Amino acid sequence: MTASENTALLGPEHSALGRRPANSSSQRSPSVPTARPTSSSTSSTSSACDAGERKPLTAGQLIGMTVLLAGIQFVWTVELGYGTPYLLSLGLSKPLMTLVWMAGPLSGLLIQPIVGRLSDKCTSSLGRRRPYIIGGAAFVITSVILIAYAKEAAVAMARIAGLSDDNSGVPGSDY
Repeated sequence: MTASENTALLGPEHSALGRRPANSSSQRSPSVPTARPTSSSTSSTSSACDAGERKPLTAGQLIGMTVLLAGIQFVWTVELGYGTPYLLSLGLSKPLMTLVWMAGPLSGLLIQPIVGRLSDKCTSSLGRRRPYIIGGAAFVITSVILIAYAKEAAVAMARIAGLSDDNSGVPGSDY
């Protein structure tokens, strides 16, 4: 695909990208697209997002983001440290445990592009990404709770399905 085809796909607002200035020789210098005045950029209600600029994060926002990311890393550390012994205590064999650890990356490989495509077309009043972030967070919290009570959930499902007596628990387990 040539540069002209590429800019044609991007649209007229990106037509200056990838072009060399007319007076350039064989030197490669990055070209900077020039800002074009639009009716929205001259109005007093335009935001920084209209001009393509981002406001720098405040110190409080940076600290908050760092604390959140540290929490995520802490959860991953706990999961990796205690996940395998916990799965072994549930009676999972080692070959099945490898499938459990592969489920996350494989589901991410399949689900993330689908959710990204859906969120690109989302017209919610909360925005494009926020409904999926909230839904994903609720799903993860529910999953973590179910993992914490996996034995009890298995016993309850076995009783509901009629696979065990009320006193014996899950068939084949000592719970």
